[in-house]
Amino acid sequence: MNLLEKINFEGELLKIKRESSDIPGVSEIVEGYLSSYMDHNPVTVAKSFMESTKNVAYDPNIKEIRESIVNTYQENTFIYELKSVKYDIESMRSPFYKSIITQIDKILENENNDEVKTAIKQDLAIHSYIPQIRGLVEYANKYDKELNSTADHYAKTVYSPVHETAKGNTIFNSLGVNFSISEGNQLVEAPIVQDKLYNDLVEAVNTFEFFDTKIQYYTKDKKVLLSENEEGTLKLEVDGNEVAIDENLRRNLLTSRVFDANSLRQLDLLQRVIENYSNIVRLDNVKQLHMRNFQNKKLNVLTLENSFAIHKMDTETRTNQIDVFETANEAISDVKAFIGYDLSESLRDHLKVEQSQLESLKEKRSNIIEKIEFLKEEKSKLTSDETIAESEAIKKANELIEGELTAHTNELEKITSKISKISEKKIDFTDQGFIEGIIKKNPPSSLKDISKGDDIWIFAEDYTTSGAKDDIIIKLNNGKELRVKKELVAPTS
Repeated sequence: MNLLEKINFEGELLKIKRESSDIPGVSEIVEGYLSSYMDHNPVTVAKSFMESTKNVAYDPNIKEIRESIVNTYQENTFIYELKSVKYDIESMRSPFYKSIITQIDKILENENNDEVKTAIKQDLAIHSYIPQIRGLVEYANKYDKELNSTADHYAKTVYSPVHETAKGNTIFNSLGVNFSISEGNQLVEAPIVQDKLYNDLVEAVNTFEFFDTKIQYYTKDKKVLLSENEEGTLKLEVDGNEVAIDENLRRNLLTSRVFDANSLRQLDLLQRVIENYSNIVRLDNVKQLHMRNFQNKKLNVLTLENSFAIHKMDTETRTNQIDVFETANEAISDVKAFIGYDLSESLRDHLKVEQSQLESLKEKRSNIIEKIEFLKEEKSKLTSDETIAESEAIKKANELIEGELTAHTNELEKITSKISKISEKKIDFTDQGFIEGIIKKNPPSSLKDISKGDDIWIFAEDYTTSGAKDDIIIKLNNGKELRVKKELVAPTS
């Protein structure tokens, strides 16, 4: 049933025609939709009707149908949007899309909006070369604000049994690897768990498809669905027909040929899941990423309390390593380098926080550099007069300045390190004779490409051989070269 059928669109239009036709413009609107709505995409018609009637929404009948459209659409947004995409693709009348339409029909057999949304992200993203599908996948991804599937990658929510060790550590499994979180909130690979139930449930997670409240499995010709209602009661269905969960379950599934001699292990696992359903949990801080065309590469992304752990696997190179990063920016760069996936969208909230921190750190860095330069000037003044340079008072003053310089220099190094972790990775120009630096003062208005606090590269030879008022060469992070006064810049390394 499409969106318009669900709300009895034609019946509601006829009611408006009978009762509200005295409102200027309403008759024309109603007649227009009555004569043509069946020839167009139902979701497009509904959205068009909402736009056409916004100026007459005060009428009770029109208000009623508008509310009905909104409520019905919001309850099953992704089901209706997928039906809309199917309508548009079928309208193309191309045999090329026949298999895609079949795949969409298979997804739409599921009446759970969240599970349809998951299938859109995981199963349809590979067809993002079709504009309608690409738009729907992007919408589903933004709606969830989590790791998103693309044409080249697919993301998976992680479900796992949880094992408590004698020492109180919690162990979970993802991508076939056992993990635990150490006391320092660090991800570590855990040893093999000598617990048959835990290992059976891990196998079950890798055998069946898990959703929030449902588990799905396809035998040769049947669909097995295990679901949990709000009261926590389990329900088992085979091709939509309920099967009693009792002492005769195993025999009934075998005699009805849902499982046979070749699938006894899957039946064992299904029974294990039914008996221990609450032992399997959704790990909201863990997500898997897979490459569609290179199945050898995959990874886990874990959001920890103050860091991000990336577990990378490559069966060809036998890579199996965990890297922990303090910042989202570092994690994004690492994942992009390994698998070509951009985590930015899913970590955008973390990036906003880091951007705010970056601005504060750059301001601190500018202030420290000013202090360092001031101290260097003061030291130079103290030592410029040789007649008093060796006096005890001057030596003591020098020691104090040296101590301050050392403290500020150490602080500068720490802040610069933090900035480099938060900032986007820069092109390295050190092999061209440049050193890292910043714009320490507000530049003249003629220099529109730079502003105070910007990271730059300074040509080292110019900087060491020129006076404060001389021009030197700098490079921006995009590679563009400028000539600026030396007094505008300062090295940070």
